[in-house]
Amino acid sequence: MSSPKVAFYGQVSMPGGYGTAARAYVKALYSSGVDISVIDLTPCKIIHDSVTSSLLNRKMVPDVHLFHHYQPQSALPLSLAFERVIFLTAWETDTLREDSIELFNQVGEVWVPCRYNYITFSNALSVPIFMWPHVYRSRLASNYPTLMNHLPTLDDSDFLFYSICAAATRKYPEGIIEAFLRAFRGDEGVTLIIKTVYCPADHGALLQRLRERTQSKARVFIVDSLWTEEQMDALAERGNCYVSLHRGEGWCYPLFDAVCRGKEIVATGYSGPLDYLEPTLHNLVQYRLSEVQSRDGWYHAPMNWAEPDLEHAAELMRKVYDSRGSGSRETAQYGSTITTRYSQERVGEMGMKRLQEVLALRSGSSLTSSSVHKDRDDFTVQRSGLTGSTELSPRCDRGSDHMNL
Repeated sequence: MSSPKVAFYGQVSMPGGYGTAARAYVKALYSSGVDISVIDLTPCKIIHDSVTSSLLNRKMVPDVHLFHHYQPQSALPLSLAFERVIFLTAWETDTLREDSIELFNQVGEVWVPCRYNYITFSNALSVPIFMWPHVYRSRLASNYPTLMNHLPTLDDSDFLFYSICAAATRKYPEGIIEAFLRAFRGDEGVTLIIKTVYCPADHGALLQRLRERTQSKARVFIVDSLWTEEQMDALAERGNCYVSLHRGEGWCYPLFDAVCRGKEIVATGYSGPLDYLEPTLHNLVQYRLSEVQSRDGWYHAPMNWAEPDLEHAAELMRKVYDSRGSGSRETAQYGSTITTRYSQERVGEMGMKRLQEVLALRSGSSLTSSSVHKDRDDFTVQRSGLTGSTELSPRCDRGSDHMNL
């Protein structure tokens, strides 16, 4: 079968999660032999990537229009003009927005990265749903000592907890800070760095309130500035334990990157990351499902997401620090397994195969969601709690936010 011709629409010059995913998907398809032309939807071009740049606006008559975005209305003109339009997206709660369902149902099919999304979209939509995971992004930096000069001053012996997240309710950075301050009260050779963007102007006052509440003097740095991808890479290389107290995720690239690097992990045991987190190795924070209470208008009741248990998160941070280094071999081995499972070549071949299936349906027949998902389970880690339970214990078990991590 000949290679599919694909027009890929995405924010390929944007920093953050969607930009990282867009560039990785383009490279995966290109490496698998897909004939691809890239249309950059980035309003303000910040990241330059040589591979995606070489594929920009190539002239072709595409067989398939693959639209990567978080707002389904952005693909509406394409879905009205062309027959084969695929919408590639992710979502972070257990229910879709009501105003998005009709729009999603107007495209040929929807591709999502994780089992959590697969269940949510399958329950709401009538079009086929295909699960296409995110791609492992190879490390960018090589001169780590030089790049680390931009980090807050750290001793070589300091144990570094770190998190890369937007200052958004769903990401819950203030919860990470509070849990850290509960776990560590003074100068113990331990530091937390929160790399964020769009941080509130009063974040210094917030940190002070959390210090007063916990009576902790532990070192916390909140960094709100634009870093290069290489600088972000340097932080990830230096960090010892990644912390994500997310309320909901479609994937979470920084957490995924930390798993691939073999880092210690403390993370909410909920939603998309469960496809690549391993409960026997990673420290999954308990939570309760709660109706969304958010002021950004993107997520709202009656959607549900997780409320992580901060006391449990503090216990797990303390445990990681007290037993530092004891599980490094196992987490490194698992990281190697994950990089293979989600490699550019493997994910690219998976996308190529599905595109060929789509083109084979020129007669007008269609696949159901269940048949699309068949034989994809090697890309998932099966977990309980994804089919409507109200509470999950991992011990037993968008507004502008979308533009970031």
